[in-house]
Amino acid sequence: MEFENKIKHLIRISAIMLTLVLIVPVIIGLIFSLIMPMAILSVALVALVIIIAERKRRKL
Repeated sequence: MEFENKIKHLIRISAIMLTLVLIVPVIIGLIFSLIMPMAILSVALVALVIIIAERKRRKL
């Protein structure tokens, strides 16, 4: 009985570890897929603002 309980415990731990190993990259991927477009957009906006500012400065 003691041995069986140990095996069940080990199986449970390994199952938790497996789910973590599978879930963590998915969560990281989701976070990146949410953050990256935002970062790209903000960079593009900053670039646009700089370009517009430069053009206005040249006109003046």
